[in-house]
Amino acid sequence: MNQDTRKLQQLNDEAREVYLVYGPRTDRTASYISVTFVLCACRLAFPEKNNDSLKKIPKLADPAQYSRLGILKFFSLANAICILLQSMPQEIIDTHELQTITIDYKRECQYEDAVDSLTSIEFAEAGNTNGTATTKPLDQELQQFLHLLKLSATNLEITRARTKWRKLVH
Repeated sequence: MNQDTRKLQQLNDEAREVYLVYGPRTDRTASYISVTFVLCACRLAFPEKNNDSLKKIPKLADPAQYSRLGILKFFSLANAICILLQSMPQEIIDTHELQTITIDYKRECQYEDAVDSLTSIEFAEAGNTNGTATTKPLDQELQQFLHLLKLSATNLEITRARTKWRKLVH
């Protein structure tokens, strides 16, 4: 987000490098990561074919992986993405690459706010399971995770996100 105009803009190469370490390991110069930014107030998205970014991001259910962050000096789009990705389980980062990330902004974060980051795996929808268990094994081709950034003091949501990770091909 441009801090002067307060409008979303494309990430520059320097900011992209911050979160690209979680992306494809084969060609770091190519941008395979489809980043879709969703504005909560008017639910706008950059449309793509077969894009589920307009699908509502549900609240996290317990237990979620918890990560408490220190006091922030500033909060930017690159910071939000880094914070979300830092709470990912290490075994997923080692065996998968980030395919898409959808971010739903709820409110702003102020200077020196302490932030909590929660991450949880998103289970298969009940209608698609055909009577089987809804948990996904870690070696499955595509993994989806739900993320929540909230203020530590008030538990107010800052950002809700969904990430999709595809299995690395070795």
